[in-house]
Amino acid sequence: MEKTNAYYALLQTAQNNAVPLPDVLREIQKVIDSEVLFAEVTGDQAALEQWKKVPCEGSRPTAAELITYISDQFQVRLMKG
Repeated sequence: MEKTNAYYALLQTAQNNAVPLPDVLREIQKVIDSEVLFAEVTGDQAALEQWKKVPCEGSRPTAAELITYISDQFQVRLMKG
């Protein structure tokens, strides 16, 4: 999934729930930040390794980057059958 497709998925989620897109992005980012921080604080190496697999431009993935990664992984698994 390209980032533009992830953006439209997020936009549709916002519209379906009658909330502004920035609110959706902010809530997803809060969860991402919380989960990465928890893995760092607890030293959960397995979780940290999973987070490192998500391609991102910063130290933590954005909502769009995470959705793109999850979608891509899902498509790969579908193709493998």
